[in-house]
Amino acid sequence: MGFRFHRSVRLFPGVHLNFSKSGVSVSAGVPGATLNFGHRRSLLTLGLPGTGLSYRHAFGRAERRNPSLANVQLPLSTTPFLGGPSEVNVEPQDQCDGEIRSADVASLTSPDWQGLKALINEAAQQLAVLNADFAAALDSREKAWRRLRRREQLPLRLFMRPFLPAVREAYLAAEEEAGKVARAIAATSIRIDVNLDEECLALWSQTAAAHAVLAGACRVWDITSAIDFDRVRERMTASTAITRTLVRFYTVADSFIATAQPGMRFENANGGDLDLFPGFLLMRTRDHKDYALIDLHDLEVSCTRTRFLETEAIPADTEIVDQAWAKANKDGSRDRRFSGNYQIPVVEYGEIRFSTPLGLMEAYQISDCQAAIEFVQALQRFLNALRRQSGQSSSAEGTSPSVEPGTMDDSIPSLPVLPDVRGAYEFYLVPAILATAGFLYVHMLQTQQSIVSGENTVLAAKDSNAGSGDALFAKSDQQNSAVKSQNAEESRQQPVPFASSIEEHREQMIASQNVSVRAAPDRHAAILRVLPQGTKVIIFERDGSWLRAGFHDPLGWVHRSALRGLP
Repeated sequence: MGFRFHRSVRLFPGVHLNFSKSGVSVSAGVPGATLNFGHRRSLLTLGLPGTGLSYRHAFGRAERRNPSLANVQLPLSTTPFLGGPSEVNVEPQDQCDGEIRSADVASLTSPDWQGLKALINEAAQQLAVLNADFAAALDSREKAWRRLRRREQLPLRLFMRPFLPAVREAYLAAEEEAGKVARAIAATSIRIDVNLDEECLALWSQTAAAHAVLAGACRVWDITSAIDFDRVRERMTASTAITRTLVRFYTVADSFIATAQPGMRFENANGGDLDLFPGFLLMRTRDHKDYALIDLHDLEVSCTRTRFLETEAIPADTEIVDQAWAKANKDGSRDRRFSGNYQIPVVEYGEIRFSTPLGLMEAYQISDCQAAIEFVQALQRFLNALRRQSGQSSSAEGTSPSVEPGTMDDSIPSLPVLPDVRGAYEFYLVPAILATAGFLYVHMLQTQQSIVSGENTVLAAKDSNAGSGDALFAKSDQQNSAVKSQNAEESRQQPVPFASSIEEHREQMIASQNVSVRAAPDRHAAILRVLPQGTKVIIFERDGSWLRAGFHDPLGWVHRSALRGLP
């Protein structure tokens, strides 16, 4: 348990002078309302005496919050791994409290490269205009190509043969215009060559090989900010909280600025990417409207081993060197006051920093620490050799760049491959669709005519059967009366079954007109027979407005509008 000290001296009523380990403060107020003035901040405390309830509000500098454990570095994390003036001079990194960001691109160019920068910016403006013209020329070229190929194939070839020469000439003109713009773009490029001796060239090749290994690291982060905090006060083993973003390293061959050897690109999350070439470092704005050329003589590169509290997925090429408690005492042991305390793996990363006196400041965190160290070693050896070559050279041309603007070439540059265009087969499809639609329309008309003729035949059958219906159904009534009398005689001799009693109570109706009896409750159903007007029927079943009618047994379905109740 830590040592505590507190002493309060009353100056006069309501005012006290307080002494503690953190310093001297003054308190003023009455019970329930106190204002405390200290060297760090001022506190207002309001409460209800005797209840234990109070409210505290801080004025002045806000209290620091615990940083995210996913982005914190351990103290004493920057340890030099090499020494000696001819090797990599690695110094412990100064922890910067804030954003890690380079100055504006316009202010980063080395003094000796200002003239070349003006030439590059002028060429970049011309290139932007030419790129827009090139995109329009390629679009016109593809449209002319599609128009030509469709007219050269069936079926348009049958009708467009007289117009083919003019269409072919239009395509050739579009092809020539695209080639002319492409040649102008090639002429806009600038070639920069730096005179290097054999030693520098060999060391540059080693640096490029080390960069390829560095680019293959599982994780590369751009550190965009770093904030120091009081690890004792925050009860943590880390001393710095950082913000980082995943980026990539890769080899780049710039089509606008050409060099004898390809460059090495370092992506930048909060600014322009860094392109490292032999002799200079190129940095451009994201819209490619401004460029910065930095002489490698002004470039400072350093690398440190960093112990890092990693709560995210640990890369496969990273070594776990220790474990740390999320809440720890001064000596790093577990703080037992926190019940949910847990351990976090401590990994070793490599941290690379680029800087120049004019304001370049970029920091990267590499999961493969050894790859980062070897790259900085190789790059530092190259920079040392470059400086030696510059000092030994008797003329100013030692490592000064030579600039060669591009030249117009009469040869046709390589343009994008044109797509494969098929014939205008839609001219076959449209007649087929129209013929199919006409056939379906004729078939529909024939079907409707057959339905109408069938209904007329049914109506004629109704008229022919109307005269004979009365005699037929009169005979049916006589048969029904005989059956009913026989049933009545049998009912006097034996008990009436339950089904017969239900049949006697069925609803009976009479036909108000000649009624068509159909096979189903539908107007389009087949007609089974026609009941003459005045015929009495028994209702066996209902389905909406349709009634299933008959005499002793159901005959079929009759519409409700053709029947009426018995008087």
